[in-house]
Amino acid sequence: MKITYDVVVSAICPVDGLPDRYDAEIHSTAVIPVESILEVVSKISGKRMLQEDLTQELARAIGARIITVGYHSGVKTTCECS
Repeated sequence: MKITYDVVVSAICPVDGLPDRYDAEIHSTAVIPVESILEVVSKISGKRMLQEDLTQELARAIGARIITVGYHSGVKTTCECS
């Protein structure tokens, strides 16, 4: 089974202090309760962190492959972590 969950995660850029919004895809071969995903996202949201660190933290906390897509200063960045 392949399951994809989509969620929006926000963080604060540690370089310029501006808010960033990331579209996160969570890829799993097992069911992950949506409540568990939302709990992890709520703990991360609003923290000062780079997209790369955010993606790694999501992957570790959820235990799944994570792909984040975000825009910062007009540059689209895609980050993936398993």
